[in-house]
Amino acid sequence: MTETDFQKWPSIMRHDHAKQIRWWWEEFPGLGTDTFVVTEKIHGASVQIRMSPSGQIRYGTRNGYRDGDTMFGWPANAEDVIPDLDALLVAMKSRAGMIAADVILFGEIFGPGVQKNIDYGPEKRVFFFGGAWMPQANASQVLWRGLSGVLLDFPMAPRVPIVDTVSGLAKALEVDAHINSLVPGGEESLAEGVVITPLLPVWGDHGLFMVKKKNPEHEENAPRTVRAPSPNADAIEAIRDDLKRYLTAARMRSVFSKHGPISEPSQIGEYIKLIIEDAMVDFTEDGGADALEPLDEAERKRALNMGRHIAIMLKGEL
Repeated sequence: MTETDFQKWPSIMRHDHAKQIRWWWEEFPGLGTDTFVVTEKIHGASVQIRMSPSGQIRYGTRNGYRDGDTMFGWPANAEDVIPDLDALLVAMKSRAGMIAADVILFGEIFGPGVQKNIDYGPEKRVFFFGGAWMPQANASQVLWRGLSGVLLDFPMAPRVPIVDTVSGLAKALEVDAHINSLVPGGEESLAEGVVITPLLPVWGDHGLFMVKKKNPEHEENAPRTVRAPSPNADAIEAIRDDLKRYLTAARMRSVFSKHGPISEPSQIGEYIKLIIEDAMVDFTEDGGADALEPLDEAERKRALNMGRHIAIMLKGEL
């Protein structure tokens, strides 16, 4: 393990970032019926433990590996803030060897000196909320593990409190975040909020799907409404899949032959427009554009928004 292969836990979307959530919902329609786990959002600092199949251990924080006492006592105080640390490390090494992958557990250190506005009790602790497997056969691959995976693999690991389980993203987003902390040991105080995640992790090029919803007492902005996907979501996806057949490397080279090859990143926007215009000629002649007729203007824009797909091809030419 080196500093360059450090893997941090992905950023979590805010529940009022309606546009982002809507994108995920349309890309992964199953979110509409998936089971979601709602956990208390701990107000602390991110930490991690990474174990290799050979038994090498690295302790980290949000931005990198750490040795010695560098952040709120972590990781020098690991044995104090994780009661069954020895048993946990043995289980992590066993799992890492079994799957031939580095195993990472992600958690939050909290307690006195870490934060002031929530009383979690008199001692610092670490609660885990997720994990990842990093296969040795593919160093760039990350297999994310949610809270259920952590509990299944490492039942001795202290974990964040579960507030509720609900069916469907719409209901999950409606969960009341105005709750008292469920962390045992402290005086009654308001929780920072909740984190909403699918029971089985959902991830893609944009990261890992998670949503945080702050307790209104800690919220600074009024929430925006997240609308359900269009009833034409399936039709939009079918159009996008059809259009992708016309957005090929051969098409890109044809455009290069007419307008010259791309040479600078600043030209990506220009070439996206040229390639989509070229593809739309054949797409329309083949009748593909007929499927756009039942859609409204906003739905048509989503169906034809292939900029990211084309940009990936273009970046490969730079």
